Amino acid sequence: MGSSTMPQKRNPKQSAAVVTLAAQVRALVPLALDAMIQPHEVEGARTAMMDAAVAQGCLLSDELLGLPTAVIRGLEWHPERMAANLQLTGGLINAEAVMMQLGQRIGRQDAHGLVHHAAQLVSTDRSGEDFLTVLANDPQVRAALSGEELARLLDPAAHTGLSAALARETKARMLTI
Repeated sequence: MGSSTMPQKRNPKQSAAVVTLAAQVRALVPLALDAMIQPHEVEGARTAMMDAAVAQGCLLSDELLGLPTAVIRGLEWHPERMAANLQLTGGLINAEAVMMQLGQRIGRQDAHGLVHHAAQLVSTDRSGEDFLTVLANDPQVRAALSGEELARLLDPAAHTGLSAALARETKARMLTI
């Protein structure tokens, strides 16, 4: 069943359940810590508290640990749509990468000001140009970064880090479950 107010929406109920169950497990920690405080001789109330915390923690954890597998198995991948979504901002999504690289050459504050100004021009459509063009036309940016560097910094594919390797490792682990 989807959302009651947005029929097109597919609710991530299992993901929400992961968050909820994890919070419930964490909430048992104070009970378990309190149960550890024992007088000279072990008292039954403290033992019962610990037993309750451990039993409830085990039940919640068992339910919790099965959910991510179901979430991952139910994912649908649309790489071309994902790529198109990354392009919706016209490079603004990678403004920080430009600022950090530019900051190494002209100082972080100056770089922040230049990139912020360019982003505002593009996002308010005052320039009529895309982010790459606005940045490349700025004399200070052009003096510090080549057009090729700017294009690379604005390419989302250049900012994936270890995600591909982590995805492959996760897939291999999921196939064994």
